[in-house]
Amino acid sequence: MRSLSNLFVFLLISALFACKNDSADKKTTDGPVGPETFMTKDVKLPTESDKVKYLNADDFDKYVQNNPNIPIIDLRSPEDFAKGRIPRALNITFVPEGFEDKVKHLKGAGEIMLYDASGIRSERAKEVLLKMNVGHLVILEKGLYSWGVAHKMLVKDQGTTKK
Repeated sequence: MRSLSNLFVFLLISALFACKNDSADKKTTDGPVGPETFMTKDVKLPTESDKVKYLNADDFDKYVQNNPNIPIIDLRSPEDFAKGRIPRALNITFVPEGFEDKVKHLKGAGEIMLYDASGIRSERAKEVLLKMNVGHLVILEKGLYSWGVAHKMLVKDQGTTKK
């Protein structure tokens, strides 16, 4: 009788361990399998925050000065652009229909700087540019409103305009 109870205890313990190992195996094989399943912990996919940088007027001005080859896009209307713009800015008015065609030549740029009057058009343009998979975007926080509050200079000539 005693050997029968020892056998029963042995079988019970074996069954418990088998269930525990089975559930551990299921954790690694069940569920959705995506790219993260095959990646190591040090590999990080780029997120929007990695591709977009928001700068206040002072930092944006320094960035403009220190990066003379980065295109600067003014998203306002040609009339507003003519009244005053950041030096070196190119006017490409943001209108959702057709904006992608206007900026497709910039797709190869590693970085693009954007601004508008208040930041609203920059946010909309950002979405289009991210879908196009452009490089990094540097956006002037609160647009030219913040530029004026910081008493930054504007160029008041016609500049380059694309409608």
